[in-house]
Amino acid sequence: MSCNHINAPTFIRLVVDAITLATGIYGIYAQAMIYRIKARPSWDRITTNLKFFGVSYVGAFLLAFVAILFDLDDIATPLISLGMIGAMAQLFFSYEDIRSLHNADKDSYQLKRTARLYDENFANVKKFRFISIIIAGLFLPLIVNMLLGSGMIVGASIILALSLILMFVSELSDRFLFYSTVVPLGMAGGFFVGKQR
Repeated sequence: MSCNHINAPTFIRLVVDAITLATGIYGIYAQAMIYRIKARPSWDRITTNLKFFGVSYVGAFLLAFVAILFDLDDIATPLISLGMIGAMAQLFFSYEDIRSLHNADKDSYQLKRTARLYDENFANVKKFRFISIIIAGLFLPLIVNMLLGSGMIVGASIILALSLILMFVSELSDRFLFYSTVVPLGMAGGFFVGKQR
């Protein structure tokens, strides 16, 4: 009977954790699917889903930062490694997003126009996006792991904090590109212009 009392809270916690995880995954999926509409061809692609899920790598680094603050280096190191893997995945998703735009069918005016916006109007933002995610998601966390291995906790926490700030700015720049480069199938107000004629 005492064993049941000990195992019950653990079982309940695991069930709650599983429900929370499933809800979070479905929530991210639902957010991505809001943008998967036919009227916005550059949004209506699988890379939209991948990039929405890919942002979760920031959470691993955030947890690692909290672990360092509470002097839990043994937990922080694997979380940083996990975050770096996630950052590489997000880097690939961002690259694949732009590559698929450039390889779109010639008939797809909207996708070709979005690719041109990336290359011409927002070339500097695009470069910043890729450079910043490499620095914040790969280079700086590698230094943090080295500092943790050397026992330099204060230096590791400062660099990880800077890395987190740069990650947020990088993801915001990607979201800015997501909204700024979309080319709709039809211009707003076209129905009313047609009626006036």
